[in-house]
Amino acid sequence: MENPDRNQWLSFTGLIKCGHCGNEVHMKEVANYDQIKPYDINIDNKGFDYYWQEGPVWRLLLCPACSDVTLVKYIYDERFEPDEWTNQTLYPKEDDTIIGLPPDIARDYKEAQKVRNLSSNAFGVLIGRIIEKVCIEKLDIDPKTNRDTLGSLIESLAKSGKIPSQLAEMAKKINVLRIFGAHAKSLDLTIKEVSALDALCKAILEYVYTAPKLIEHVESMINNLDKR
Repeated sequence: MENPDRNQWLSFTGLIKCGHCGNEVHMKEVANYDQIKPYDINIDNKGFDYYWQEGPVWRLLLCPACSDVTLVKYIYDERFEPDEWTNQTLYPKEDDTIIGLPPDIARDYKEAQKVRNLSSNAFGVLIGRIIEKVCIEKLDIDPKTNRDTLGSLIESLAKSGKIPSQLAEMAKKINVLRIFGAHAKSLDLTIKEVSALDALCKAILEYVYTAPKLIEHVESMINNLDKR
């Protein structure tokens, strides 16, 4: 499918941090492939009143600093400006390891990442499960006897002061998206919601688990310095 405006935009990149060498560079596109399709909306059987093109695009980019390649995917949607399109780096993969996670939550997060590109709805459900486990652990609730909804657990966690109100609001948004992914009558989640879910989940996990570990590590370093 030829689209001069889109191809012109694809011919260059802004500054991108290379996942191989760490340099921020303007990468050169060496290949691309798309599955863009036309969409039409028929209103009141009077013909197609609204028409647009949308679909995934894969770009293979070459780093001028290290001569290695990066594979990115974005969702082209001519209804929006390019800087509003959802972007995802497929290769090299970022390190998804989050420091300090309990073993069961770390396992669940890895399982969620495995289905991220296979089923957006399944990813949403798994992310909701992770947040539920965080609430249960931090509230010291027996998971076998828990009957509270995720929404109630989030409220209790916020009232306990173990997470700030801003993170509680993030967790509520995860719960809303999880509900969409879990029920057949709801709209399907898309890659845009998946990216938002992942970012929100990481923010919560890093606050609850990673930050205390890092503080503990720095305090240990300072104590060792004092002993020298």
